[in-house]
Amino acid sequence: MTGAVLVTGAGGFVGGHVVAQLVSAGRRVRGFDLAFPVPLPEGAEPVEGSILDASDLTRAMDGVTGVIHAAAIAHLWTRDPGDYARVNVDGTARVLHAAQAAGARMVLVSSFTTLVGRDAADGAVLDEGSELAPEALLGPYPTSKRQAELAVEAAAADGQNALTVLPSAPVGPGDTRLTPPTAMIRDLAAGRTPALIDCLLNLVDVRALASGIVLALDAGRAGRRYLLSGEDVAMRELAGMIARITGVPAPRATVPMGVALAAGRVEALVSRMTGKPPKAPLTGVRLAARHVQFDASRAREELGFAPPPVSTALRDAIDWLRREGHL
Repeated sequence: MTGAVLVTGAGGFVGGHVVAQLVSAGRRVRGFDLAFPVPLPEGAEPVEGSILDASDLTRAMDGVTGVIHAAAIAHLWTRDPGDYARVNVDGTARVLHAAQAAGARMVLVSSFTTLVGRDAADGAVLDEGSELAPEALLGPYPTSKRQAELAVEAAAADGQNALTVLPSAPVGPGDTRLTPPTAMIRDLAAGRTPALIDCLLNLVDVRALASGIVLALDAGRAGRRYLLSGEDVAMRELAGMIARITGVPAPRATVPMGVALAAGRVEALVSRMTGKPPKAPLTGVRLAARHVQFDASRAREELGFAPPPVSTALRDAIDWLRREGHL
């Protein structure tokens, strides 16, 4: 694809790595966000603005031929659940409209959480064929991301050049906003996690994820969803890996899932009253309760997506957390 690429959410964890990938490949890049906690790589044009502002979007879209829409509320809890609808759903609709007006191809960065429904069976292997209704999902965050996906699917059915990628949990350096996977790694590395939940995680190196998103922009089929998942890792295995890197002992205790769910419900009520984020958002606990795995065969076969083992990304994430004073 020729022409400039616009990356919304370029000041975030995934968006920042996507910008870096594009710049390193010699592409013309414009990064769009409310603010930039760290400067974009040299060669990328920063543009501040909101995806909810039509004039900001029109200005950002000028001259672009590709759009990677990564701007979103990525945390699993927010004080006002309506924020998910405003940013993740309405914001996506606005970016879709602006991309169509500019004649630009668009990739929505959604989430693998949209594949995990209330009825997901333990041991299930999930891929893009898991097409769930928003109300079947496990919380307001995945619900909003699924609604955004459906908007993209409808636009593609009407002829717009748009598609979706579904990243699993990204890990690696540079997560200035401390998204849930990085916060979890920080707490384990600092010895702040008193006990573990018996769950299975899927982690992907954020740099490989960024590469997969760019591959989707260049080679993905309009209307398609591509799962960009990495390595399935049991929580106790992850804690052991972090302990070997840091020398901080892994927690020995395990919290039964029923207790974790009950605690998550109580925390959710307290957070609603106090406005303080819960330690373990209920959506995250509900997702952890589903022992499922993920199959990224479509992305491997159609895009050439090939993420490495997650061990290097974990080490790099911990090194970055130390440098930034989080440990």
